[in-house]
Amino acid sequence: VAGGSLPGLDRALDLHWRRRLESAPAYHRQVVAAVRHPEACELERELGTVAAGLAAAGIPTRRLSGAELGRHLQDGRLDLGRVVWVDQAGQAWVGDRLARAAILDHLPGGSVDTGWLAALIRVPVECDVALHLVPTSSRLATGLLSRRMRHLGAHQLLERERGLVPDAEVETGLESARRLRDRLARNAGRPLRLWLTAVALGDDLESLDLAWGRMRGAFAATLATCRPGYFEHVDGWLAGWGLGSPPGPGKLVDSGAAASCAPWLQASIDDPDGYRIGRMAASGLPVSIAPFDEAQHVNANIGIFAASGQGKSFLIGGLLIEAHRRGVGAIVIDPEGEYRRLVERLGGEWLDLVTEAPINPFDLGEDDDGAAAVVVDVCALLCEGMSELERAAVEAAARAAQLAARDAGERARLRQCLGELDQSAPRVGQVLRRFLDGGLAGFLDRPTSAAWTRPLLGVGHREVREELVPVTTLLLGRLLWELVRQAPRRRHIILDEVGMLTSHPSLRQLLALLARRCRKHGSSLVVATQNVQDLLGSDEGTVVASNCALVLCGGHRAIEVASMERAFGLTEEQRRRLERAPRGEFLLLAGRRRGLIEVDLPEAYRAMICGCAQQVAG
Repeated sequence: VAGGSLPGLDRALDLHWRRRLESAPAYHRQVVAAVRHPEACELERELGTVAAGLAAAGIPTRRLSGAELGRHLQDGRLDLGRVVWVDQAGQAWVGDRLARAAILDHLPGGSVDTGWLAALIRVPVECDVALHLVPTSSRLATGLLSRRMRHLGAHQLLERERGLVPDAEVETGLESARRLRDRLARNAGRPLRLWLTAVALGDDLESLDLAWGRMRGAFAATLATCRPGYFEHVDGWLAGWGLGSPPGPGKLVDSGAAASCAPWLQASIDDPDGYRIGRMAASGLPVSIAPFDEAQHVNANIGIFAASGQGKSFLIGGLLIEAHRRGVGAIVIDPEGEYRRLVERLGGEWLDLVTEAPINPFDLGEDDDGAAAVVVDVCALLCEGMSELERAAVEAAARAAQLAARDAGERARLRQCLGELDQSAPRVGQVLRRFLDGGLAGFLDRPTSAAWTRPLLGVGHREVREELVPVTTLLLGRLLWELVRQAPRRRHIILDEVGMLTSHPSLRQLLALLARRCRKHGSSLVVATQNVQDLLGSDEGTVVASNCALVLCGGHRAIEVASMERAFGLTEEQRRRLERAPRGEFLLLAGRRRGLIEVDLPEAYRAMICGCAQQVAG
């Protein structure tokens, strides 16, 4: 990147998405909800209920009236003062447009999943799809069901008398009618009349036939059947705009079955001024997440869980670049050094934890008492446990070191505790001297590095010996909390392979504290692991995962997907998709908004993440 140029990154990103959007046909979907009621006060209440339901599905609404309603109807080329139409058997002319209606004939047989209508809504042609629901009385519904059951029962008797093979459709219809009658009798749902009309549109017969063929195919994909609306095309057109009764007799359903018609199973995740990390797998629309936008997310924490080779590191790299582009800082704790080159290309600094990023335990804690408690915890880890007498001796030595350092006008250090510990706790003093003169000499016995306050910092700890891991992770967690608490600002604390760190109880507790409280200090905790069971296997790890407002789940083995299913409330379809997800595909969970996304970054981003030499246009 030329000098870490932010304008260069902006241009690369804009050019990337301009090319993406130009390479695919664009379609616009408009959702219109029309509510009818004989009483004005009830109409207002029901309109508010519908608006709230659409908002929960990720569809913002506004009320149309007056001139705005007129403009809306004009968008449909409806001149209410003078509509010129010609209804024919195969299609209708309405103004200068051709329309052909398909009317629901049979609902899908058997049980269907919520959103079965999505295939029809997503068909890439110009069309109107109208779903009409009208409440009916239980008495009328029971009468209709009784007549239908008598008719189908008589058909079965006739088949037996004549020795005919039983008609499967008759048996299915009779069983469906019985189940619906039983649900209504138990008050398990309200009876409704349902109409479904789809109208293909075109400027000429050729374009109409093309749209009609695709729409009929999408209708078939829902497992429902439809019939052409002979001489009912104008009625279907008007019904699509809420200006007339729908054609056909409709179907009797309960409210539970009607709710399954909601087609919006995948919300559009497009936060204003957010990080552009990819596109929706189904629609191809850009995905933008704004972690620090409190109107969209309860906190800025992010969880990234994907098996090895599924694109986790690539996604984290994209988040780092997007955060840098937005002026958001980051501290990257990277055990394998994967992000070193990227951090340096973005103008940050990379340090080795033990040799280049010292942490003085006396700098941790809210006051002298807190710092002394940290010193006790450090010595307990180095000694693999201490008696109560030894803990008291260490605390006394720490306080004596603090007093002597204060008189000298400097900060206390662990080495100043050795003299007193040799007398009061010789075992602790001997162990502590070994580490101060050996493996942790540069880490524990120097002032805390000023580099920890840099806007972008990467810290690697790949070469840390196993016996040093507990104390280094403890001090690392304590320092991160002190940075969040004492210098509040927008920044990401990225912990890659967090499952390795959660093997230590003290750090698990600190991570849970960070996950719950860093929002109050403007920070974001980003946890990533390729083995989600390492994180979810402890109470503290579950707290960390459940406190992530944004969760990105990549491909995993079935046993790990089962853990995520329980932790994040995944549906059966989402679980199946994660078990066979290709590289770079993630399930994004953002509160009520959920959807499969494909990580899609510009070539300039890819070059920076992968370490290839490429210049971003300045």
